[in-house]
Amino acid sequence: MRVSLTLRYLKYLIGLPNTHYASLALAENDNLRNSLHPCWLSDLDFAINQLPGNHRLPHLHALDGTLIDKLIKAIEFSTKTNLQSHIDTWSKLSLLRHRLEPKEGGPAKPQMIGLRHYLTQIQKHSHRRTITKLLCGDFTPQVFRASPSPLRQLTATENLNRLCRTCVLHPETPQHILFQCSSLPSICSLRADFITYTHQHRPVPFNASFSDPTALHYLKSFIFDWTLITPTAKFVHNVIDRWRSFLDTGIDREDVAESGSEDSDVE
Repeated sequence: MRVSLTLRYLKYLIGLPNTHYASLALAENDNLRNSLHPCWLSDLDFAINQLPGNHRLPHLHALDGTLIDKLIKAIEFSTKTNLQSHIDTWSKLSLLRHRLEPKEGGPAKPQMIGLRHYLTQIQKHSHRRTITKLLCGDFTPQVFRASPSPLRQLTATENLNRLCRTCVLHPETPQHILFQCSSLPSICSLRADFITYTHQHRPVPFNASFSDPTALHYLKSFIFDWTLITPTAKFVHNVIDRWRSFLDTGIDREDVAESGSEDSDVE
């Protein structure tokens, strides 16, 4: 994160000789901060204080390399803990729950913060953006009435308000539209082709009637797979294209053109 990089730069600055121009500038910066004037150090302190954990930047005379290292570790720990809490409690982030980051070589491992495989593996921008929006719950409720995996049992009224707008049988979740609903032939055709392809790489039952937890499991397993992420992103993008077209027109069209520009990406 940027705060960690800035603190490492501060560690470099305080290690410079007192006669160095950067060291003299830092000392003057500290004087400005002590006088309650805006400066780089006060901005850094403000930024740190806005992060989870209520951390503060000590005064310059109390700082050394060891203390800065401890501050960096404390900020990273509290930030990751706060992020994990959001993932564990926000239902729209259920696709990120218990994920293992895949690697090109070796087993997948837990990774709270880092460059994600789908950001480098998916070359087509529109597909990459669709997967990112799906994982971050950005399609709920604009495109999907129901969140990916509610943490509590829905009331009867909530169930009625969140039922799929085609089959009117199940909550309208991403996994339902992608792997369960059989009301739109165009999506069923995309699904059949995708399942046939994935069956070459992993055991997936043909023509399966997935339960909601099973559909969510397969959706996550396809996304967090180093080999399958690119075809999965294409499948998800094309399904949502057709789903959005149906919501806009009320007509199921198999000839929906795939978005070709950033302006026409799935929103």
